[in-house]
Amino acid sequence: MLNDNILVFKNDLERWAALCAMDGIRYVGKPVDPEAAEQLLDGVWEFVTETCDEAGFEHPDRDKAIGILRDLVIEFSEEFDE
Repeated sequence: MLNDNILVFKNDLERWAALCAMDGIRYVGKPVDPEAAEQLLDGVWEFVTETCDEAGFEHPDRDKAIGILRDLVIEFSEEFDE
C-alpha cells in the first residue's frame, strides 16, 4: 500500500495531490473516465492546499497534478481490463 503522507511526498506534491484523489476512486472500486480527472482533483483540492499550508509547503501545480491523476486513473482502469 502506498503511503500518501504529505511528508513522504514533499518533493513531489503533484503526485501526492493526485494520490489523494485516487483514494476516493480506490474506495469506490470501479474505473472512472480519465477525462474526469480535473473534477476528481477539485473534490480534494481544498484539503490539498490546506494541508500544504499547514506543513509550510508551496501548493502543488494543479495542471501537473491533473495530468498525473489522469495517468493514475488510466492505470487503475487497465487493472479492471486484465
